[in-house]
Amino acid sequence: MAYFVIDYFNRAEQASIKSGLGCLLVVICTAFMLHLVPGFNNPLLLEATNLGSSSTPYQLYLNYDKLWIAVLLLALVPMSNALNSAYVPKLLLGFSFTCILGFSIAWVFELVQLDLKLPSILIPWIICNLLITCVAEEVFFRGFIQTQISNILGRYQYQYASIYSIIATALIFGLVHYPAGWLYVGIASLLGGSYGYYYLGTNNIKVPILMHFGFNLIHFLCFTYPY
Repeated sequence: MAYFVIDYFNRAEQASIKSGLGCLLVVICTAFMLHLVPGFNNPLLLEATNLGSSSTPYQLYLNYDKLWIAVLLLALVPMSNALNSAYVPKLLLGFSFTCILGFSIAWVFELVQLDLKLPSILIPWIICNLLITCVAEEVFFRGFIQTQISNILGRYQYQYASIYSIIATALIFGLVHYPAGWLYVGIASLLGGSYGYYYLGTNNIKVPILMHFGFNLIHFLCFTYPY
C-alpha cells in the first residue's frame, strides 16, 4: 500500500491530490515510527540498565520497523548532493553552536548531568542510532515534511516559504519528544530548526543526519543518558 501511495504521489500533478497523498504518507510513516504497524517484532538488545552513575535505566531495541520510513521515502528524498567545501567551516561552526546551546539549556534546567563514559554497548548503539533513528527521522522530518511544507507554501507564493517550513517542521519534531516533557520539546525544536536550516543550505540529507547523530553521540558519551 505504501509503495502504491508513493507511486501515485510521484505521478500526481494536481496539487490537492498530491497534498492528500502526502498527508497519507505522513500517517503511514508515523505509524511505523510509533511501532503501530503489525508484523514487526523488534528484538531487545539491552535490558533496562543504568549506563552511568546518575542515568535513568535505558533499554535498547533494534527498531527495524522504523527503518522502513527511510526505505519508503528514499525514492522521494535524494540521499546525496554535492557539498561545497567552502560551506564546511560554516557547517562545523553551526553544529558546534547547536551542541553548546542545546546541552547548556539541558544542563541549566537539570535535564542532564555531566557523565563521561564509554559503555560496552557503544557499537550496537551507534548502529541503531545512526542507521535507524537518525536516518529515518531526518529523511522523514527534513527530507519529506519540510520539503512538502515548503512546496505547498511556495505554490501560494509565500515570501518566506522555506523559513516557515523549517520552523513548522522543527515544532513538529519537538512535539514528538513530548513524552520526555516540555523542556525537551523546546530543545528538540531548537535542534530541529538547526538541522532544517543546514538541510536547506546544502540540499544534502546526509548533513542533518550527521548533525543529529553527532548531537546524540555527545549526549550518549558525555552526559546522563537517556536522562
